[in-house]
Amino acid sequence: MSLIAKIRALQAAGLPVTPETLGQVEEAAPASPAPIDGAGAVASSDTPAEPAVSPARRHRQQVLGRVLAASGSGFGKPLQPIAENENLSPAELEVLQLKVQLIDHQASLKATKSQETKIALKREFLPLYAAWVDGVVQADQPPANEQAAELISTMMIWRIDAGDFVGAMPLAAFVLKHDVPMPARFDRDAATFVTDQVSEAAIAAYDKAQPGEEAFPLQILAQVEDLVADADMHDQVKAKLQKAIGRALATDAGEESRVRQEECLKRYQRALELNPAAGVKKDIERLQSALKKSAPPPDNPNPDQANA
Repeated sequence: MSLIAKIRALQAAGLPVTPETLGQVEEAAPASPAPIDGAGAVASSDTPAEPAVSPARRHRQQVLGRVLAASGSGFGKPLQPIAENENLSPAELEVLQLKVQLIDHQASLKATKSQETKIALKREFLPLYAAWVDGVVQADQPPANEQAAELISTMMIWRIDAGDFVGAMPLAAFVLKHDVPMPARFDRDAATFVTDQVSEAAIAAYDKAQPGEEAFPLQILAQVEDLVADADMHDQVKAKLQKAIGRALATDAGEESRVRQEECLKRYQRALELNPAAGVKKDIERLQSALKKSAPPPDNPNPDQANA
């Protein structure tokens, strides 16, 4: 049974469309019509799947992403049955196709045990959604329906998981600005997830790095701090971000070394205030000692006092 046929069967039964429920659909269910392609045409069953997004389709996805975002219909629009997709706009059809693709990719990820392989798969899948996501972000309007919202938040998660922090930041900014919900399986809100994951990645990178090596971009951490400045989250997560920024500031910066060390000390002290178990006490001691040794000499005393 094709993936779309399974989705139709679940919808007919009033069940949610998830990788778990897709795996439970009986193979003996009635056959469905041929799948619908992104343009609304019936796709030939013997046509091989395109391994990558063509330039034309990439452009089309980007345009349809902007169109969907600009429609302004708001969250909560249910996924319509595929049998009635003649009522959908081209932009909504594109979301439907991407949603089906996402379900298939999520099933592949769930079937993979190795975390390293999961990350490699996400890096392989991400370009297939990139043009549409870029179109939505460029439009800078809230996603038009729940399926579009899930695509946006999932791509943000995947980019962070894959280590593409530069690519993840525009998505994180979009998600937080428009209050895009995280996928239902996540307990953490978007601000907490972004802060926690990026901070952990930075701390882990610096733990493995050589002294003085900039193992994780300070600019990314600064962007995260700006994005979540007003977010309500657990103090332990806030402390983790302060610790990560401290790690980045601790790298040698030549003439600016002392200035960075002083700021680094402030960050570590703030992390300790937020979480006494932040693991920065030894860092604070080392910095205080280093700053004391490198302190400029006191001003010359008054000559009269010196000769007294």
